[in-house]
Amino acid sequence: MISFEDEQRRFNEETKKARYAHTTQKAYESDWAQFKVYCFERGLMALPADSMTVGLYLMHLYKDKKRSRTSILRQLASINAKHQASNFPTFSDSARIKKALQAIRTTDDYRPKQAPALRFKAYHRLIANIDLTNLVGLRDALLFSWMWFGAFRKSEVIALTYADIELDESGRGVVVNIRGSKTNRENTKQQQVPLRFHENYPFCPIKLFRLWSQKTDLKSGFIICRIDKSLGDDLSEEKLKLSNLPLHPVYVNRILAQRLTQAGLPTQYSPHSFRSGFLSEAAHVGVSVQELKAVSQHSSSEIEKYIRQYNLLEDTASQKILSSHQSLLINKG
Repeated sequence: MISFEDEQRRFNEETKKARYAHTTQKAYESDWAQFKVYCFERGLMALPADSMTVGLYLMHLYKDKKRSRTSILRQLASINAKHQASNFPTFSDSARIKKALQAIRTTDDYRPKQAPALRFKAYHRLIANIDLTNLVGLRDALLFSWMWFGAFRKSEVIALTYADIELDESGRGVVVNIRGSKTNRENTKQQQVPLRFHENYPFCPIKLFRLWSQKTDLKSGFIICRIDKSLGDDLSEEKLKLSNLPLHPVYVNRILAQRLTQAGLPTQYSPHSFRSGFLSEAAHVGVSVQELKAVSQHSSSEIEKYIRQYNLLEDTASQKILSSHQSLLINKG
């Protein structure tokens, strides 16, 4: 017979899992472990902590550990999450914590870090340098093509299953149903992304998807699945084994770094570069904000952050002004 205490414990565990994405949960656990070590070494109480302890810890991260502002804010979020889960007050409204954060902002030379947008020519070069005759190469190309043409977040594309795909009967492409995305954790709204079939483009995402499905004979489970290479670097298909597990987020970064090097492209591109790259490229060729929102699922205000100029010196205000006064420009002819 299950006791009330066991049921309560199970309830707490399940609601805790549902509150955060898996990767976020792992990060929070790591942050909390670091905070506990800090408190133990100084004889301070970690749970419940007081605002002075948390404030000192944040300054310690900034001054001694040289952590970025983003990292410090996540550490605070982790501490708040732990206290909230344990029914203790959080520090969101603490005047002392607000002062600590204000002090960090005042002295911090903070510049938002944005991964460069992976524009179409770079994306094409990346895919063109992948061997599509083996499953590993085909899987990686499929991953990259969906990340780019679907403007997916990394977490969204690796979570996709065959059940999330709606095939168009006329063969025009597929509609991808996104479940539990960053902006829709509780699946309270339907998020659908169209992926069109482009017959004349060799690395069309639908072409790669069809080829992947044909070679693997998969009809269910995760689309971007893991491939067991326990037998070494032998990529012959008879030596490979498909897994029913999704590709781990860490391996997406590793695969990308390897493929970028292989293609002779800058390694500072990140998985998010695909999303911003597609939106930047689309905006550059005149795609409307409404059409972009249909793919990226952004609000109108948020999408502006992802539309980055390919070249800040291209189409500058001064250039447009002078272009309107052609008669005053020097005639070099």
